[in-house]
Amino acid sequence: MREMVIVQLEKAKHAFFDNDFDLAREIISREKRVDILELKIDGVDAIYRNSFSVLTKYLQSNTNLIGNGLKIYLLIYRLERIGDYCSNIVEDIIYYIDAKALKLSG
Repeated sequence: MREMVIVQLEKAKHAFFDNDFDLAREIISREKRVDILELKIDGVDAIYRNSFSVLTKYLQSNTNLIGNGLKIYLLIYRLERIGDYCSNIVEDIIYYIDAKALKLSG
């Protein structure tokens, strides 16, 4: 999950510095596809959605690790939020590129 978030941040950075509208749309499209279909695929949101039930089952049989389980869940939650922030950044990039194009053409 950490690697996925890092890749998402890197792509957002490239989309911003290169004014790459297509890359920005690709990031948004992938994020929305995971949200809409709720597929259990290798996406940040999908991992986050499945983490609670996986951790709950594990901690029910390993009650001595509940403190560690809560820390892991908080880490997963924060990584998912970073992924959401990346999507917000990309949406702003798309808005910026569109506004720039309109200003130049008008």
